[in-house]
Amino acid sequence: MMKYGRWRTDDEERTRMLSTLSRSFGNLLPILVLSVLLLASLAVFLLHRSRRRAGRRRPLTRSLLDVALPSWALVVLYLTVLVPIPLGDRAARTLDLTPAETVNLFLAPSTTGWAQALGNLVLLVPLGAMIPLRFAAFRTTGQVAAVVFLISLVIELLQLVFPLGRVTSVDDLLLNTAGGTVGALLTRRWWPARKLHALESADPGIPPSAR
Repeated sequence: MMKYGRWRTDDEERTRMLSTLSRSFGNLLPILVLSVLLLASLAVFLLHRSRRRAGRRRPLTRSLLDVALPSWALVVLYLTVLVPIPLGDRAARTLDLTPAETVNLFLAPSTTGWAQALGNLVLLVPLGAMIPLRFAAFRTTGQVAAVVFLISLVIELLQLVFPLGRVTSVDDLLLNTAGGTVGALLTRRWWPARKLHALESADPGIPPSAR
């Protein structure tokens, strides 16, 4: 997903690609991050105030999740689909159906290879962690893993269909799914019960004594 060339690309070319990315939007990154944080904070404040006045359960937690989930989804979309990767003479699209090539990256003495593999691994960890906290339908780790797999599959297909200079890879699907599953396991102890989800989605007029 966040792969900048074929797995077999040598270290020099990987470094060149990463440098090109850094020059392309590296200077705008601090401004972008600050703007997103300010907007997200404002959204959380407004949602929390509205839910608190309405007597909702867990107003702050729900507000944080309602802002963080779509925000990270937009980050994933931006990193994987909206930013094309200049690959020079390389094909605009690349399909790699050879599994387990990521293992070679972990074993090879390549800093950029580690960065690529770890980037794919951690990319969907936040989504895997937040989805079961927010949605009652996903009550098992397997269900969350399936959702993360589908999200990763859609992104890989978009990268294959559109000329983004990306690599559509089986390893990306495996790493993304593994990362989302790890995220779900990290928050497993805090998943609210289905009954609590039902109460939160019901009539907002819950008296303070019942909370």
